Parts: sequence; structure tokens; C-alpha cells
Amino acid sequence: MTEERDWQWDKKADAAETSAFMHVAIPEGATQTKGAIQLNPQGDIYLLSFVTSEKTAEDIAKDLHSQKPLQVRKHDVPPKPSSSATSGWPSRRR
Repeated sequence: MTEERDWQWDKKADAAETSAFMHVAIPEGATQTKGAIQLNPQGDIYLLSFVTSEKTAEDIAKDLHSQKPLQVRKHDVPPKPSSSATSGWPSRRR
């Protein structure tokens, strides 16, 4: 059985392309540098990884921020049914 999906990996993507898109500089001396892009119809996903010193990682983390303020997306989620509603038995009132 083949898994149906509407995304694929960009086989040509590398760490340089991924870091440029993410505006994250790969630190000098970083090892195990990898980048990947998952192509999706509703928006691509960029993944970047590398190994560096703890100090450098902390400096990078301080500089990470969103270019636009984060916003809560409103979406309708049905409420969770109560446990008595899922059991099939009527609830008992005391």
C-alpha cells in the first residue's frame, strides 16, 4: 500500500539555501550541517541543523525572532465530549 501525501522533499535543497531563507547564519566551525525543504501546497517547511559550541548556540538563540508579531489563528474546534457521552451510558446525577 502506498502512502498518499501531497508533499515532497526538495532533493536539491541544501544548508546554504535553507539558512539564507531563514536568515540564520551558519556559524564558522559548525559541523554536521544539514538543510532540507519540504514542499507543501499550503507553504514550504525549512529545516536547518548544525552542531556548534554551547556559547554560539546561546548567541544564536538570543537573535531568533519572528519578523512579524505572532498571532493566534482563530479556528473552530468542536468541544471534547464528556466521558459519559463517549461511553454510551447516560450520565448519573446525584
